[in-house]
Amino acid sequence: SDLQNPQVLNHVRIIENIVRSGGIKQMQEGGATEALPEDVSPAQAIDLSIITELRDTLENLTSSLEGGVVAVIEDETLIKSRTRLGKLDEAAGSIS
Repeated sequence: SDLQNPQVLNHVRIIENIVRSGGIKQMQEGGATEALPEDVSPAQAIDLSIITELRDTLENLTSSLEGGVVAVIEDETLIKSRTRLGKLDEAAGSIS
């Protein structure tokens, strides 16, 4: 039986729960069953210029980073830090 398949059984249970709860408030063709508000407050308005500017900025950042980032460290700070961490691990009994 198809109900032995856990995915099928899960979908059947979901459908049964929807039917038992009185269904979902939605038209058969999709969309809301109640009229949507016609006015949009300024807080809800989307400023497309900001979205466009953000998209352009992210595209520029992505193209800049695609070639990789080279870091030049003039001193031995990282080497000394790595050595120091090794000594701390050794003192703590850690096996490297």
